[in-house]
Amino acid sequence: KQGIVRELSFSNKGTRYDINVKPHINLVCVNCGQIKDIDSIELESLIKDFMDNGYQVIGFRFEIDIYCESCRARRRRHRNRVV
Repeated sequence: KQGIVRELSFSNKGTRYDINVKPHINLVCVNCGQIKDIDSIELESLIKDFMDNGYQVIGFRFEIDIYCESCRARRRRHRNRVV
């Protein structure tokens, strides 16, 4: 509530808490649920543009579904065994 921690609800992994409250991108592994924050100057600029044009930004969330490096390696090993 004071801007220190933000609650995030992910459809496949429940609720998590994020201490990075500045605009960023969440990379979310669809297999293991690992979340990695990527800072984005472009995202910060986009939100500032909205506010400069009279919009009241009350929240934002940018999330990209991925396979993390560990899960990708596991998938490659599994695929190589199946072939």
